[in-house]
Amino acid sequence: MIWEDWGILKVCFPTPLSKIDNPLNDNIDVCVRTQDGKQYTLVFITPDNLKTLMESEGETYIHPDFKFIVVKSICEEHILGALNEIATDSDLLQQLGGD
Repeated sequence: MIWEDWGILKVCFPTPLSKIDNPLNDNIDVCVRTQDGKQYTLVFITPDNLKTLMESEGETYIHPDFKFIVVKSICEEHILGALNEIATDSDLLQQLGGD
């Protein structure tokens, strides 16, 4: 995996963004490493992909333990914007991406 330096985080995309067919209806894992060496895996998803997954699974609601981060589209700009907010709160980072 290739780690990119994104300020206070190092970020790795196990699936390259270039492999996303429809950035408005998809989800992606993003690995992040903080300056103190802690590593987390966060899952980003679009609103349309939530609906697609719910329909394919026959679900009518999203479980409260749902730990996906909803972004408008799967692109570097939106993921980076969310990460910049999340990275400032270590408790939130642990909640969303911890084991």
